[in-house]
Amino acid sequence: MSLTIAKQHIREIFSGLKPLEVSETILLALFVVVYPWSWNVALWILIPLLVNAVVRMTAYRTVGNSYSKWGRIALYMPLALYGFYCLSMLYTSDVAEGFSILSHKLPMLIIPIYFLVGGLQFLSRKRVTFLGISFAAGCTTLAIYFILSRLWMIVFADASARILFNTHDIVPHHTYSAMYFLLSIAFLYLMERQHGDRMTAGTKALLWVSVGFLLVITFLIQSRSGVLCLVLLCIYALYDIFFNRKKRRLGLLLAGIVLGGVLASSLLLDDRFNRLNATVKEIASGNTEDVRFEIWSNACQVIQQNPLLGVGIGDRMTDLEANHRVQFYYSDKSWHPFNPHNQFLDTWVCVGILGFLTLIALFLIPFVLAWRSTPRHSLLLVFVFITAMAALVESVLERQMGVIFFCFAYCLLLLPACTETKTDVTGNADSCYK
Repeated sequence: MSLTIAKQHIREIFSGLKPLEVSETILLALFVVVYPWSWNVALWILIPLLVNAVVRMTAYRTVGNSYSKWGRIALYMPLALYGFYCLSMLYTSDVAEGFSILSHKLPMLIIPIYFLVGGLQFLSRKRVTFLGISFAAGCTTLAIYFILSRLWMIVFADASARILFNTHDIVPHHTYSAMYFLLSIAFLYLMERQHGDRMTAGTKALLWVSVGFLLVITFLIQSRSGVLCLVLLCIYALYDIFFNRKKRRLGLLLAGIVLGGVLASSLLLDDRFNRLNATVKEIASGNTEDVRFEIWSNACQVIQQNPLLGVGIGDRMTDLEANHRVQFYYSDKSWHPFNPHNQFLDTWVCVGILGFLTLIALFLIPFVLAWRSTPRHSLLLVFVFITAMAALVESVLERQMGVIFFCFAYCLLLLPACTETKTDVTGNADSCYK
């Protein structure tokens, strides 16, 4: 029965599409499925996707999208930020390094242009939801593969239970992967909240099993910002389940999974949870001995020396290194002293106050648009929250695995929130922003 319904939904997704629109929808789905596993492979899928888009726009003469005023402004923000990075080449000393960094940031230019002029009117509500399901499927299969492979090693290869926390050989980076998993959890929860009454028992069971695997792996990858976001989102979900939806059994199940994950992690005395505890204590006491406070302080000192224009995109690492050598004498505890591990500080160091304000607007505008939506665009709110939290502890736009994910999800989630098609990833119909 569930298989029959799935086939019917797939037929509905592709019915009415022209050949090049079908191929582009398939490439988009393939891109989001593969991305959690390997952003390098997904990058190669992006190339035929863009070629298909150019051919489609030429063949069908479909150019441009019906964005509202503020929706269009929101999509201009990544372009404006990339423009500030380009302008900083005028006063940077290391031009070669600057061009290298600009090439890594090209998704900030290409992806927003694709959504602005790509003629994506064929991405209806069901098709955008299909992309969300595809992304969640990619994250869930990665979580299942990791957990089952680790359990196999524990049972049949006499590996230590702590191997469950050794994720680096499968999960690319704990902070970036936590963003992927958290967004998938939020999408699946919101989809169940909206359409749960119309789902079959098998579909609903599959959805909650997927959420369970994603919750477990989010704990296991040990991202401090990821765990903090997960706990806050689970608190909101528990409040929603108990007091708004009145589903106590479901709430108790979710609470048991979350508490079990926290308890299992603390019993295994994981180093990152100890570091999280130590960081909280240091903030409360004012004794900032954690290495991140040192590198943040180093970045702030460089900003004080160049507050208006920054040091330029090519001189970022050189100036941070020089200041760190003078102020901190390369203390033994220092690691990656040239990377501020904070996107807001990193942008200010590179391009100055205007770039920093543009980055703030990059988060603030979609947050306001999602909040003012009727009903609220909850998934966009969650996306802004988890990426902003990650940006506080990582320079998420300085690595391609971060900048591609951010720009693509940012533009895709703005598409249903701000266009006249009134589509929403969770199935709601949002009002337009005029």
